Amino acid sequence: MKMISFCRIAALLLVPYLSLGEDVVFSEQFDGKELPKHWRGVRHAQDFKVADNVLNITLRPEILRAARLETDVPVIRKGTLEFDLTTSKINGQLGYGFYVELYGIRMFFHSACRDYRSYFPEPEQKRMLGFKIEPVGHQRIGVVLPGQKCRYWINFDADADRVEFGRYPDTDPEAIRTAVSVLAGIEFTGGKLAVGDIGYEGGDAVYYMDNIVLKEYKDQLADNAEKKGILIFEGFSANSAECLGRNPDLQKHIRRYKIMPQVNVVTHNRFVYQKFPSARTLGSAKAIILHDAPAGPDKCMPDTMINDIVKTVRNGATLVVLGGYFTLNKGEYTGTALEEILPVSIKDPFAVYKHAASQSLKAVKPEWQFAEGMNVLYQHDLSTKPGAEVLLTAAGKPMLVRQSCGKGEVLVFLGLPTAADGDNKIFFRNPLWEKFLNKLCSEKNK
Repeated sequence: MKMISFCRIAALLLVPYLSLGEDVVFSEQFDGKELPKHWRGVRHAQDFKVADNVLNITLRPEILRAARLETDVPVIRKGTLEFDLTTSKINGQLGYGFYVELYGIRMFFHSACRDYRSYFPEPEQKRMLGFKIEPVGHQRIGVVLPGQKCRYWINFDADADRVEFGRYPDTDPEAIRTAVSVLAGIEFTGGKLAVGDIGYEGGDAVYYMDNIVLKEYKDQLADNAEKKGILIFEGFSANSAECLGRNPDLQKHIRRYKIMPQVNVVTHNRFVYQKFPSARTLGSAKAIILHDAPAGPDKCMPDTMINDIVKTVRNGATLVVLGGYFTLNKGEYTGTALEEILPVSIKDPFAVYKHAASQSLKAVKPEWQFAEGMNVLYQHDLSTKPGAEVLLTAAGKPMLVRQSCGKGEVLVFLGLPTAADGDNKIFFRNPLWEKFLNKLCSEKNK
């Protein structure tokens, strides 16, 4: 293992992807002209050379060549592996494969498919189409950018059986794997980091790898850690939450996760989120907003993510659920961990009430009197659960309902962002709406 100089550590600490609570346990920058001796060429060692302070990896036109280079690394249960990788430009090759492997985690980079993937044992029904006869499953992670240097990362947590794959500057994962064995027997046999290729058809290609860092993460969800993040899951009425971005103090802490429709080949809704937050991002969140955001159908929000959100709330975050056509009733929260912590009872998908005319909100407690300047026309017609607290009403019906959840709390606003034309006091058009959302996100409302 290369010893890290003080200057090198200082330089690493200046880059955005290193954060507090992490210890660097292995680092390799391939400085010099020769491959460090702790790296072993297990197969075809001549394919791995250091030039210009970068590891050059030559892929040969031999199918299943299986060239491999590896080194010993400390075994840690929770951490991040980061590395710079420049993939070869595609110049007529029919396809090649390169992999990076840590413990039982392997990332493959495919030129023919123009993507990179994770490989884990999978039941046949979960494997990618066309790969059902193989003993392992494939999951696409992202698009390979040939000829460009990218910094990739892998977060892993052996205790949670969880792995996240991503690429900077984005710190949200492009793929999340759960219920996977991260270490298996590695704790007894020793840890290894390896790179290699599986051969391909076409001419030679060269990959360039540098700046490998393995970090152990210490206190991912420490109770005393300062939590500032605001995570917004946006459905189809997400424009009414855009006003949160006007607050410069909040904007730098906001992350948005958008939903997009898929082609309707069946008779019911099919939605999918573009991506989800990492476990670290969730652990640093003080507020999570589900804005017209469905959990189903078709598992558009996986049970694992729903359970992570609930865990984050129980650890002290505030969950805000805003009404809409695809949340609450029609959002298919029924039967999920989300339904259990809501302060309202879910009914059928069309339990929506329309007032005869726009109704002003009425405060049950003095600190919410400012919201009485807003109106509502449509609302979810849901009853409150025992022990829940009504903070706002409209025409005698519950409008804002709160309930404690462990160290955190859940607030549900039952208004739908639909109104008659010309009503400028309707909540989502009203200037008070920004203050309302800020209050929901910025303080406890006990």
